[in-house]
Amino acid sequence: MPDGDRFERVLRGPWRRPYRISIEGSSTEALCDSIKKATAAKLRASLSPAYLKRIPQTIHQVLTQLALGNVPNVSSDTQRFTALTSALKQLDSKDSDFVATQLALKAAQTVLIESEQGGSSMTLSDIEACFSQRLVEWTIRHDLLAPAREGMALGNKRTTAEQQRWEKDLLSALAPDSRRMLKPIFRNVEASIKAPRRRTPQRRMTIDELNKGLTVIEV
Repeated sequence: MPDGDRFERVLRGPWRRPYRISIEGSSTEALCDSIKKATAAKLRASLSPAYLKRIPQTIHQVLTQLALGNVPNVSSDTQRFTALTSALKQLDSKDSDFVATQLALKAAQTVLIESEQGGSSMTLSDIEACFSQRLVEWTIRHDLLAPAREGMALGNKRTTAEQQRWEKDLLSALAPDSRRMLKPIFRNVEASIKAPRRRTPQRRMTIDELNKGLTVIEV
């Protein structure tokens, strides 16, 4: 049995197809389409839309209060993280998966870091797009890359450094669509999380291929 197969077995549900595509030598576009579909499915199943919608709003509120100096006893990055974490933990997440909420918290903390590094204030729309991208990335890292990284490297004969560069390039290629994935629920909490439009056309079976699969029954 190929080494890569044991890594595929540890992946859950929709993540197995992206893994197979990643070691079959398919195009980056095809791999991105598969990953986006798997990510959207995971987020739909594990996080409440109402909860997700409130996170960027809470980040925006905390950043605004910090900028105005309305949060007492906050003078370090650690205290700013604590202020944000405390506000996010007050949100109702009872309908969401625990691990997924921890990834959402990491994504929110990443937004906080980027807002401070950017030097200029972020609008709510900026925060929504940034949070969407970072949550997608944290989900991909946790559900696909972490458990199957070694298998991908082995299947493509990459060194550790080459695998790291490949992962960085992959997330960069996904970034534009990652920023848009949660936009529908930010606009309407009743909407569903869906993968952005495919970059590669969906292959359709031809009549000849269909006929080849038919068994002729003699009367």
